[in-house]
Amino acid sequence: MIAVALPALTILLASCALSDREPETGRLAAGTPSDAPSIAAGPTPTDAPGVHNLIEVSPGVYSGSMPEGDDGFETLRALGVKTVISVDAARPDVERARARGMRYAHVPVEYAGIDRDARWDLAKAVRDLPRPIYVHCHHGKHRGPAAAAVGLELTGEITTEDALSFLETAGTSPNYPGLWQCAREAGVVPVSKLDAWDAELPEIAEVGGFVAGMALLDRAYDRMKLVRDAGWRAPANHPDLVPAALAGQIADVFRQLSVPTDEPEYTASEPGFTAAQMVAGLRDAAEHAGALERALNSGDTAGAERSWALVAASCKDCHEFTRNQ
Repeated sequence: MIAVALPALTILLASCALSDREPETGRLAAGTPSDAPSIAAGPTPTDAPGVHNLIEVSPGVYSGSMPEGDDGFETLRALGVKTVISVDAARPDVERARARGMRYAHVPVEYAGIDRDARWDLAKAVRDLPRPIYVHCHHGKHRGPAAAAVGLELTGEITTEDALSFLETAGTSPNYPGLWQCAREAGVVPVSKLDAWDAELPEIAEVGGFVAGMALLDRAYDRMKLVRDAGWRAPANHPDLVPAALAGQIADVFRQLSVPTDEPEYTASEPGFTAAQMVAGLRDAAEHAGALERALNSGDTAGAERSWALVAASCKDCHEFTRNQ
């Protein structure tokens, strides 16, 4: 596996300006579109077995949610998908993909925006990997659509106007301004530069270990307390904090940490508390943090308060048997 840094939880508005952007216009040839799929996938989001928010970005390129079990991958097979690109931090289900002749590429991106390396990796992937391609995050509404749109913008396959219109149709929330900024500023990468870009595109990107993840959660937890104290808004002395994006990042890291590895934290047990219980608690925390994100996106401050209380309780229950022993 290729080691890359765990997505930072700075939650600053990510700068997506391309320092090497050139005034190049025109479109590159798109990949060969698939034959008509048996699963409907058109220009508006739809649900299919095991897949949510399924939408066609460009001929032969779709975005949506993380495929759920066999049903999700059967839906992708019905679409003729050959390449699956995950931009979520959680470990991709490469086994189910391989069993159906699909290849994964794992390019984790942040809710706060997509950094330059990830943007160029995505452009190389959507240009060069076999189509049809399916790009997914967790829910299929924010990072996945933005990643697909930005990758296609950089290759010149869609325009900036196309990309922004697509994000609106996909339901990408304005509460993630960094993703929108990336779409507005992507531009087109010169073909020669993209040809020379060394994109490794691993099936599973190493996104950090347990200790690193917990350190990030500690910092994010403290920032979320500032948001809560400010009435679930960015505090005046921290206007860089984006509440929904911060909640989404917390949920993302909890999901990533809830997949056991061979690290000692997943094998050791305290009296009255097993590693399996810890993993279950991390999964619960991920669900609660996801509910917090949804509440913040909808302006439901009462729901945000309830969900945050559940996140805090999950952390406290686990720490009583680990950190506080």
